[in-house]
Amino acid sequence: MPGSVTDATISGMSPHAEGALLVIGAILGWISSWWWHPLMRCRTCKGKQRNYGGIFRRNWNFCATCGGTGRAPRPGYKLLRALGVLKHPAEETGPGWARKRRRTARQR
Repeated sequence: MPGSVTDATISGMSPHAEGALLVIGAILGWISSWWWHPLMRCRTCKGKQRNYGGIFRRNWNFCATCGGTGRAPRPGYKLLRALGVLKHPAEETGPGWARKRRRTARQR
């Protein structure tokens, strides 16, 4: 039947093109999350920051992977750093770091 809703959507695009745009938008959103949230929970210590001994439970040491912070850079963030897209370490990203960088630059 000509002019029916099944021929084309309201926007005039085919359903496959709309689906492709939706997938591309989701992928771009996921990649941008590497910049906004570069750190994840450490896989070795699972964010607990300390490793306790197996026999002597009172003894502990800091996680060797994250250095005792409980956080580690995400793999996608490491990729963007290797490509040269991002110039600051993962620990120095997010809100407030631009202000701190300007303040230290003024003090020099």
